[in-house]
Amino acid sequence: MNIEQLKQKMADLVTEMQGKGVKTPRAQVAIVDSGEDYVHIGCHYNQKIFGGSDYAIIHGDTLPEAISAAFTFIASMTSPEDAVKYEYLTRVASAIDYATENALPEEYVAPLRGVSTAMTENLLTHRKAGAA
Repeated sequence: MNIEQLKQKMADLVTEMQGKGVKTPRAQVAIVDSGEDYVHIGCHYNQKIFGGSDYAIIHGDTLPEAISAAFTFIASMTSPEDAVKYEYLTRVASAIDYATENALPEEYVAPLRGVSTAMTENLLTHRKAGAA
């Protein structure tokens, strides 16, 4: 793989990350003498899209393996739509926890529980229908 091909692969990784809703995506490679090359992918510092972090390091025994693993990693990421739904449910759950911990009246908590239950059931039903 020459430098131009490598640059194109990094550009392709950035394009794939944009398709997953990653803000200001970046990709770079490291060829190390220890024999385990890696791809470093990242995004805007306040977007924790890579397992709670703003970056991920994907290793491979060779550079092509690391690049292939990076493409696989990005392909496995949730869609932007599902990421928004997941974030919403996380925030609703946090609000329910906060209300419960601080003994807020049930009249404030019940609507949130209803939203959480409905969204969860909808997501499960949608996934089952899509899997069939």
